[in-house]
Amino acid sequence: MKKVNFSIISLLALILAPVIAVAQERVGDFSLLDQDGYHHGMSWYDDHKAIALLVQANDSDTTTAAVPEFDVLKSKFDEAGIEFLMINPMGRYNREAVQEKVEEYGVDIPVLMDDARLISEALGIERTGEVLIFDPRRFTVQFRGSVEAAGTAIEQILADEDVSPSLVATTGSEVAYESEGKHLLMWQTLLQF
Repeated sequence: MKKVNFSIISLLALILAPVIAVAQERVGDFSLLDQDGYHHGMSWYDDHKAIALLVQANDSDTTTAAVPEFDVLKSKFDEAGIEFLMINPMGRYNREAVQEKVEEYGVDIPVLMDDARLISEALGIERTGEVLIFDPRRFTVQFRGSVEAAGTAIEQILADEDVSPSLVATTGSEVAYESEGKHLLMWQTLLQF
């Protein structure tokens, strides 16, 4: 009996794996405060074609190097309907330090503070300095990759074309989440039934 149950569950897992993988890109609507305390709800930007998010961390050289090019993209595409934000997934409750860092960058780009780190994990953020492009109408991630490749992805979005996957890997510091083991434990528990 156990062999049959395990076989059926294994078969279902194989069949559903692609569906689950695609579903992970759908994040849903979310809201975060920025470093100055202003509220940003993603559905509020549904009149935009997309939201470009640069993963920010104060101690990341990769982020510091990416900010000027991200700001150039903002200058080029902001009027075309792309919203530019940064997101800090570090969970350090350090708004003042992030405010100071943004002043050092010399840019006018809000940093969403994900102090609980739930949104960053749901978005699949893996490295500092990477760029995610989020669809505020479908609540999906359309692109993830380097700031260098983001310009091409934005042009494809504005042209209503499919977004090509990034071939340029990001090299920033890894963002680790405390709950990674909890998800595996949940699946193992479900498979026991």
